[in-house]
Amino acid sequence: MKKELLRIGLLLGRALVMASLVGLLLWLVQRYDSLWLSVGVLLAVTLWAVLFSVRRRTHVWAVFAGTVVSSFLFSLPLVLAVRYLSAVSSAVALVPVGGLLLAATLTSTRVGLQAYGSERRAHVDMYEYLVGNGASHLAALQPFVLSALHRGLSPLLRRMAILGFGGLPVILCALLIGGLSPLGGTLFFGLLLVAAVAASVVSLLIALWIYERRQDPSIH
Repeated sequence: MKKELLRIGLLLGRALVMASLVGLLLWLVQRYDSLWLSVGVLLAVTLWAVLFSVRRRTHVWAVFAGTVVSSFLFSLPLVLAVRYLSAVSSAVALVPVGGLLLAATLTSTRVGLQAYGSERRAHVDMYEYLVGNGASHLAALQPFVLSALHRGLSPLLRRMAILGFGGLPVILCALLIGGLSPLGGTLFFGLLLVAAVAASVVSLLIALWIYERRQDPSIH
């Protein structure tokens, strides 16, 4: 019983520390309202999250590159939407919006890339068979890529299904408190869901491309 209470206390303490750090970063971003500061904070958070969550060191660069490119790419329309729907500046909006996309894309990219690497190593004969029968390199990789997309996106889609039923009122309340109208909050939430899926797909594809480029030629 004491061990369980201690474990709960440690988890709660860790969550409070993380919340305090996030609050400090957001305060700095809001105080200085600098786009370069927002970009630097988002890059630092992304690097920390990748190093903390990716176990295979050979996957770190691929996951980091895919997550950064897709998060920034799909953050732009969301930041513009926030700027249009509220008085929040683009520099301030970039960190929370990019952070939401980072949380969505990181897990999908990490899980999908890990599944892809495992299947590529386990089914080398399948790839060689397809290439030997006239398939191109990309065509031979298609089954592995589709499997990686399925494995990577499944956790995200399950979380979205749960979020849609249980977390939607909470998120909409937060958006309303932040200054968005009910219609604007609903519109932004819909855009966020679409952007999260699209960013996860792009991030995983970039990571797979980097992974293939860095692989040993013997498996090709």
